[in-house]
Parts: sequence; structure tokens; C-alpha cells
Amino acid sequence: MSLISRFWNDDTATVISAELVFIMSIVTLGMIVGLTTYRDQLVFEYADLGAAIGAINQSYSFSAMTGTNYSVAGSVFVDADNFCATQCVAIVDAGASG
Repeated sequence: MSLISRFWNDDTATVISAELVFIMSIVTLGMIVGLTTYRDQLVFEYADLGAAIGAINQSYSFSAMTGTNYSVAGSVFVDADNFCATQCVAIVDAGASG
């Protein structure tokens, strides 16, 4: 039997194992890239959610109401900006667009 036919009929699976290692390496690298992209997009979405929650207007007011048997004085509440409110939103917006 010639050397080529012995290699052709060889069933030790060394070539198949090498192919599987190569394919699994590609799949692993692809998963790393995909999960990294997923993580980055999730962080950007949470940053957008945080900016949206920080931008909610918490102020309320109502004017005085007077009826025949009741009278309610007006009231107002204005929420002040939180620490780093304008700078943090600008940083998040700059990071999300870049």
C-alpha cells in the first residue's frame, strides 16, 4: 500500500480534531467580539436611561382654589438640579454619539 493511500484511509481523527480546534477558535473569538459589542451597547442604553430619568421634571404647582365652602392656598415646588447634572449629561451625550 502506498503512503498516500494509507494517509487517505487513516481514521485517527487528527485532521478532524485540528479542524474542530480551528472552528472553535473562530467561534470563541466571534463570541468575544459579539459579547463586547453587546456590553458596550447595554452601557450606552443604561447611560441614556439615566440621563432620561435625570431630566424628568419633578416640579409641580397648583394655584389657589376658592369655592363656596372651601379655600386652598396655592403651592409650588421647584426641584433644583442635582450635583453634576449638566456636566454628566453632556459627557453621556458626547460618549453616546462617539
